Amino acid sequence: MRRVFLFVFVVMMTVCSIPLEIIAELEGGRWIHHERQTPQYDITGIFPSEKNKIWVSTDKTFHEFDGMYWKKIVYDDQSLRDHTPFYCDDDGRFYFVEGGALLVLENGVITSYKDEKLYYPIIADKGDQGILYMGLYDILSGGIYSFDGQKVSKIHEGRARSVAVDNTGKLWVTLRDPESGNMSLLSMKNDTWTTHDDEIASIFAKDDYELTVQIAPDGAVWVNNLGKYGVLKNGEWIFGNGGTGPMYLTFDSTGTIWGYRNKKLYMLNTSGIWEISKNMDVGLLNRQNFLTEDKDGTVWTFDSYHVYSHADTGWVEVKNNLDLASDTVTCMLYNNGYLYCGHGLRNVEVADRKNHGISVWDGITWKNYNKADDNYLYNIYILKKSPDDEIVAHTDHGLKIFNGKAWAAIDTLKALDVSDFIWDENGVMWVASYYGLLEYKYPNVDFIVHPQEIYDRKIFYNMNYDPEGILYMQTNYGSIVSYYEDREDVWMSHESNSIYSTDIAIDDAGTIWCSRQNFLSEWDIYKGWVDRAELNYGRMVEIDETGRIWASGLGTTGYLEDDEWHLIPELAQTASDKLAFDGVGRYTLNAFNLDTDSDPVERKQFTGIYEYVPDTVNIESSTKPEPFITAMNYPNPFNPSTTINFTLPSEDYVTVAVYNVNGQKVSTLLSEKMQAGNNNVTWDSLTDSGVRSASGIYFYRIEAGNYIKSGKMLLIR
Repeated sequence: MRRVFLFVFVVMMTVCSIPLEIIAELEGGRWIHHERQTPQYDITGIFPSEKNKIWVSTDKTFHEFDGMYWKKIVYDDQSLRDHTPFYCDDDGRFYFVEGGALLVLENGVITSYKDEKLYYPIIADKGDQGILYMGLYDILSGGIYSFDGQKVSKIHEGRARSVAVDNTGKLWVTLRDPESGNMSLLSMKNDTWTTHDDEIASIFAKDDYELTVQIAPDGAVWVNNLGKYGVLKNGEWIFGNGGTGPMYLTFDSTGTIWGYRNKKLYMLNTSGIWEISKNMDVGLLNRQNFLTEDKDGTVWTFDSYHVYSHADTGWVEVKNNLDLASDTVTCMLYNNGYLYCGHGLRNVEVADRKNHGISVWDGITWKNYNKADDNYLYNIYILKKSPDDEIVAHTDHGLKIFNGKAWAAIDTLKALDVSDFIWDENGVMWVASYYGLLEYKYPNVDFIVHPQEIYDRKIFYNMNYDPEGILYMQTNYGSIVSYYEDREDVWMSHESNSIYSTDIAIDDAGTIWCSRQNFLSEWDIYKGWVDRAELNYGRMVEIDETGRIWASGLGTTGYLEDDEWHLIPELAQTASDKLAFDGVGRYTLNAFNLDTDSDPVERKQFTGIYEYVPDTVNIESSTKPEPFITAMNYPNPFNPSTTINFTLPSEDYVTVAVYNVNGQKVSTLLSEKMQAGNNNVTWDSLTDSGVRSASGIYFYRIEAGNYIKSGKMLLIR
């Protein structure tokens, strides 16, 4: 017990003993950055892709969807961060506005044009000869602008509500006059402007500011005024009143007319009346890009961070459980070769939590769950392995236990106020909570509560046992406390020089290590805290099975080994507060950045995880499978059957399965060893239970060894 008393009574002092910093040299291997590929931030636009895929833009990235997998494409240029494109042309060029300049992204190269000052909101359409026409509704700089690939020019004054180019190359705009404030419908051909107000007088007045114009695929000009509309086709106007309806329109290849306004997606029915097709959760920033159609005729839209495709039964959410469930990874654990990642944030409003559950990585494919075996796994705050080699997870719905086959609830531990838990050498589970230190031993039905005494109202976390069986914890104020059940004076406090501590770990020799603001520090019973490595707002300290002392701050993640500090250059842009290791050389750290001087303890932007994989471990990222399998199906579209042909370069065990647009398995077609060369299997559009599948989009997925190939199929009844 002497060490405990010395800990309390020795005068606290800091002695600098920082080793030389060197580059980390782990055993041969590589770091893999796992990020969520599916959109997780608010979607701002949806576009067709020239590769028969769809593009989705968020406030920070593009996401490409091939029907089964998402692929995230981050802007290389910092000037495009936090911006969404306002237009995408048929050649795959994306157009942005930044600092008043027009930015064009083409084949990864960004070109800036500063001839005119451009501001949001902005709308656009492309005419003949490749000219892009842009309309600005800004009070000061509103107007119609043209871009010929070389220069931006202003061609008309006014506040533009919409722009559209018809099949003859004529430009149509709806515009508020800068002097009178009246709205007008104008067209321009050969640099000559014509007013059409008198032609559409029956559906609007000059003070109707929601007038828009769009062009249908058949070349008809549609003028829309919140439900009332006029159609110019073959030189004749036809007018209708669809009731309360949209502001912006778009058209699919089947002739269906879609509209959007005020968080509502509309569809014009056969009677000429606007019907609400879907209610949106949030309003859309770029209202022109509220809907798109791929080359197979599938219509897509979005709502907040969900993407939907339209089927016979209506809008179907495109779910993807073959992906990291969220970049917000707050706990991790290796078990039997699998990596488990939990997603959930404490101390935030319920509405702000990610609610993405748990992700499991088998080395080939990510799978994620919100519910498993009738147990809800929405927010995961803690993942730990019990003495019985079971996984215990603290969730929104209490503590859950996983025995390797199924999840179950620990019925007596329902409290949501759990902040940490640990097992002692006798297998007793100790739980830190707002109610004190709780003792639980299966199959007890109640907790044994050990009051916190003077530490009441403090939250305990980061629980560690030392070799003498003393339990050390931290409080939410950064101080360290110890608890020893067999001592009469059980509670002891160990301050850290008034420096905020964020994590502690205890090695096999009983030495206490602590991340203390800007240092990794070791407790010396004679000297007090000794700083061993510099950290930038230290977050984490963890000791692996080899005895390495890992620690992390923003841009300062590394480990201490043999009194040398090893910095990991691959993690130079991130910080971590969780480390998992599996005993065979694999390490995983969560990653986040944007710590600030004013609030260094706040994690603001998570960027997934970094996993270190030794060369002796065969791990391949599922987001980039090697395309060694060639495959196609014929006929496509089909009814009622189609044959999937595929070629293998060598003999292998093959599975072929069919999935719907939600990522749910519909039918397993093949699961056996196949010869090299050409192979095929037929799907008769029946599910595994023998039910006929409905019309819609389906995907085949071929797996052979570590490799995957997928394709899209269209069933038409």
